[in-house]
Amino acid sequence: MRHFNRGRKVFIYLLLLAFIFPNAYLPKTEASANGGPELQSAVSGNADGMINAIVYANGKYIAVGDRGYIGQSPDGLQWTRIAAPVSNEATSWRSIVFAKNMYVAVGLNTSSTSTAKLMTSPDGENWTDRSSSIDGTILQKAVFLNDQFFAVGGRWSGNDRSLDVGIIYSSTDGVNWTLTAAPEKFWPVSSTTSTPFFLTDMAYISGRYVVGGNVFGSYGHSTNLSSWTKGFIDDYAISFFSVYNNKLYVISNGSNAYSSSDGITFAPAPDYNGMRGSLQDGSTLYRFGIGGNWFESADDGASWTQKTAITNVTILDAATNGSSFVLVTNGKNSLVVSPDHSVWSRIEGDLQGVVSNGSQWVGVATAPSRSGGEADSFLLTSSSDLGNLSPAADFFPNIEFYDVAYGNNTFIAIGKKIARSSDGVTWTLDDLPAGIAGQITAITYGSSQGFVAVTNGGSILASPDGSSWTVDNSNSGTAFSHVKDVNGVYIATVPYESVWVSDGSGGNWSALDSLSDYYALYYDLSDVTYGAGTYAISGSDENGNPVVLTAAANSLDEIAVWDTHAIDNSVYTTLKTIEYSGGYFVTGGLEYHSSSPETYVLYATSDFTNWADYNEQTLGISSSAINSITVLNGTFYIVGDNNARIVLGEPSGPVAQPEPTPSAVISFVDEQLTGLAANAVYLINGQNVSADTNGKVAIDSAWLGETLSIVKVGNGTTSTNSLAQSLIIPDRPAAPTGVGKTDESYAGANDGSLTGLPVGGEYKQGAAGAWSDISSATVSGLQPDTYYVRVKATSSAFVSEEAAITVGSTSATPEATPAAVISFTDEQLTGLAANAVYLINGQNVSADTDGKIAIDSAWLGETLSIVKVGNGTTSTNSLAQSLIIPDRPAAPTGVGKTDESYAGANDGSLTGLPVGGEYKQGAAGAWSDISSATVSGLQPDTYYVRVKATSSAFVSEEAAITVGSTSATPEATPAAVISFTDEQLTGLAANAVYLINGQNVSADTDGKIAIDSAWLGETLSIVKVGNGTTSTNSSAQSLIIPDRPAAPTGVGKTDESYAGANDGSLTGLPVGGEYKKGAAGAWSDISSATVSGLEPDTYYVRVKATSSAFVSEEAAITVGSTSATPEVTPAAVISFTDEQLTGLAANAVYLINGQNVSADTDGKIAIDSAWLGETLSIVKVGNGT
Repeated sequence: MRHFNRGRKVFIYLLLLAFIFPNAYLPKTEASANGGPELQSAVSGNADGMINAIVYANGKYIAVGDRGYIGQSPDGLQWTRIAAPVSNEATSWRSIVFAKNMYVAVGLNTSSTSTAKLMTSPDGENWTDRSSSIDGTILQKAVFLNDQFFAVGGRWSGNDRSLDVGIIYSSTDGVNWTLTAAPEKFWPVSSTTSTPFFLTDMAYISGRYVVGGNVFGSYGHSTNLSSWTKGFIDDYAISFFSVYNNKLYVISNGSNAYSSSDGITFAPAPDYNGMRGSLQDGSTLYRFGIGGNWFESADDGASWTQKTAITNVTILDAATNGSSFVLVTNGKNSLVVSPDHSVWSRIEGDLQGVVSNGSQWVGVATAPSRSGGEADSFLLTSSSDLGNLSPAADFFPNIEFYDVAYGNNTFIAIGKKIARSSDGVTWTLDDLPAGIAGQITAITYGSSQGFVAVTNGGSILASPDGSSWTVDNSNSGTAFSHVKDVNGVYIATVPYESVWVSDGSGGNWSALDSLSDYYALYYDLSDVTYGAGTYAISGSDENGNPVVLTAAANSLDEIAVWDTHAIDNSVYTTLKTIEYSGGYFVTGGLEYHSSSPETYVLYATSDFTNWADYNEQTLGISSSAINSITVLNGTFYIVGDNNARIVLGEPSGPVAQPEPTPSAVISFVDEQLTGLAANAVYLINGQNVSADTNGKVAIDSAWLGETLSIVKVGNGTTSTNSLAQSLIIPDRPAAPTGVGKTDESYAGANDGSLTGLPVGGEYKQGAAGAWSDISSATVSGLQPDTYYVRVKATSSAFVSEEAAITVGSTSATPEATPAAVISFTDEQLTGLAANAVYLINGQNVSADTDGKIAIDSAWLGETLSIVKVGNGTTSTNSLAQSLIIPDRPAAPTGVGKTDESYAGANDGSLTGLPVGGEYKQGAAGAWSDISSATVSGLQPDTYYVRVKATSSAFVSEEAAITVGSTSATPEATPAAVISFTDEQLTGLAANAVYLINGQNVSADTDGKIAIDSAWLGETLSIVKVGNGTTSTNSSAQSLIIPDRPAAPTGVGKTDESYAGANDGSLTGLPVGGEYKKGAAGAWSDISSATVSGLEPDTYYVRVKATSSAFVSEEAAITVGSTSATPEVTPAAVISFTDEQLTGLAANAVYLINGQNVSADTDGKIAIDSAWLGETLSIVKVGNGT
């Protein structure tokens, strides 16, 4: 919400008035009761609202919670609210415990003056208020410890915190309660707070009772329940106790965990952080807590495995009957349930939207946390009607679907994933497309673009079929909350900001300008619909009153002015949804109240002046909000919070008449309701039940002791539901009392008996046995088994509950108490009976033929309970021998090693060895005795050393020591020097191999390497290569090789004066340099700038090398002869018959295509076959002078 608008300020002001002047009159004009669409059905749920604690006992789950909630279920899936006079809307039940055939629940009354509450029940259905025994303000936790019930809490008065005390009440039977202790508040010295003090939880550990305090990180411990020692862990409440693995675990500040093995000293236990409790289910221990995290352990909490999260909401409590599993979350709807630990579902939620293809319904619901932040979202489906929506089994509740749409023969549910289905039953789960901003908030289907979804980050997703999606982020940052297809275009709303509209193709979104004045006043407009040529927008005005804006137009862009229609002046009401059908506009939302929870609002109108109000009194349901309205075949399908489902529509044909009020009669013997219509459907306490062909309905065990509301369901056309028949179903009579038994006189005698039987009743052997009539008070000749006895049904009472009596056999003799002895060397228990079975710490273990049992490594450091198992006839299990199994001694210390001197030397050693111990090479090696403190001649490997077992100690743990190979030494870094005159690298090792710029190069016998011309002008990396055993490659020497100096410039020449004169010269020479004639000539020193007497040729000139520079590049100068006259260009002619070139000079030399060829004396040259098809270049060679 971007603005705290004036309406919200008014709401808070009125809230303050309500608190200061609780009897002040707040005027309100209700909507009129003029007609609207006819109500066809209305149901809501509250099966699992605001539960705090749960227990499974006596074949049923019992749960308690806020607003007086008490509920029971046989399987965790079907829940019935229990109405108890002791419990009302102002009661908050915080905890429940069961023991000694008694349920005990504690809490407080939350009216103006809080008082502690305690109630008990033997069956979970009939509750007795025991609060008169309690002098306190709050009871926070009930526990059963050491064969006693305890209830802990606090007592305070007004604002004087100095009078605060904790209270601890106890009871041996759950009925009679006494104050056991009232410890003074647990405060540190010189500390104070305005928070009233109370005790949060209680546990027993190491002979000591421990209680937690709600302030200052306080706790108290006591060995006698009368004198208490206080302690402090940190600054916050200490609560959420769990005891397992011989430790007490507690939570501070809701998250930080601590543990204690004695109840006195606590240490951080981060592994328990955020937990809320634990539950034992057979051999598996569970713990659970914040954010739906839960773990399981198969070793009593010594190690834990995190389980896949099935809810996002904090788990407060859990219970199981061994097959079904029920989690209590901190949700507005609390329960997450599985019948088999595999398929999980929520019971109910706040319905956000529904769609249908005409035969299948699909809905989306949320289950938000009571404290905000966390929430589950889940799918619901129904193949019959809206009223039978139930959670889909395909997904865990934490998948988080936010909305659902139907189109193109496809259901699409969207949230953090995309679920697709063609039938609403079988689903495919897809990831969201990449690149979306924010969280998906809504989806719709329209004919122009198909599916369109929006996010609160401004992304718009589109898909023609729900499979392939495009993402438009051009409106990034726009917090879309709703999207819908309205009159051929898509609209999307942004709370308190704007209504956005697409073009006809579903693109080019823009805000609707005609509403800008309303948003400037902080109107919150949430939904748009179109009907009868009129657009209608629902929402709330600047004062928080419900409002509908209307405008008659064919398209939204035609509208400049909107008409405003107020419905009433509720303190704060917002209309979230609106739809049109059959001449009616129907809109719904929620209304906030100053001192009670929100309630839904639902209105209908045909003229925007007269409004029909479908309130809780009208519909007889309870819901905190209407969230969505869907129109299908002219009928309004409306859903909301508290699993609310409402159907409004006009009747077709004559007005239907109510069915006759049922006149059901109880048949106690058959346990049936009779006198009903054959095959008719009835609503019995809100559930659809069909009568059989004889008009009978079997009485459900959950109805016993209840008052039934029986409604005959109308046929939907000519008849509506009947008025309700109210019928009290008596409870089943209690089991007969006073029934006794005698066991058989010896094993196999089969002469046991039942005594004190109710004559005229019946009994059976075993749960699956057949019932037999009881003709006398004693039945004899019975074999050992469990027998069941009950009183038969009469015309006015059901068959009674069953009394279970076990006829046993003669007591067998206990086996002798074991006297096992530890063999430390063999790691066995000896002295046991050959081949006998023993219970060792609860596990069956058989001794061998020598009466020995191998000691399990898990027993080390433990105290064993060893029981010899009886044979089941003449002997029973023995008393337990308690035998301490010492832990394995620690590994020897001080053991050292020396690595081998070089690779392959195999001369490593172990030192500091325990003489008399043993060692081995490698994990699979054989053990060898240690005769001295040092073992030599070892090859590199890991060696294990241990101390041998003795007559009083096991072999020790092993010390692992690794003997390695000696590390090779790097070669010395090269120090190469440039010899510029020799063009060599010097100063290297004779015949050594070097890596020069990554290439292997060998030095000569003088330690020299010729400088490669490619190295000139480069920086060399020079590494001496190691020998691979005692040495590795050296570090690199970096050596700059200068480039060769440029050739001398300014050198000139004079040609010879005539051919053969040999008087050419070089001029401008570098004195001290050198020159040579031709490429193969020898170099001559230059002593002056001119050298004369040269014959024509090419001469090369360069500057000599110095101590710091290479010889220079060469300058090439050609001394020529006097210019000669070119020969006449040839004019060769082809003689095709002679295959000759003719017309050439006799005996002359020609260059033909670069090859010297001589003409004959007739000036002819034979044509070479290689010239055929070629173009010849023919040059007459000059005489050179």
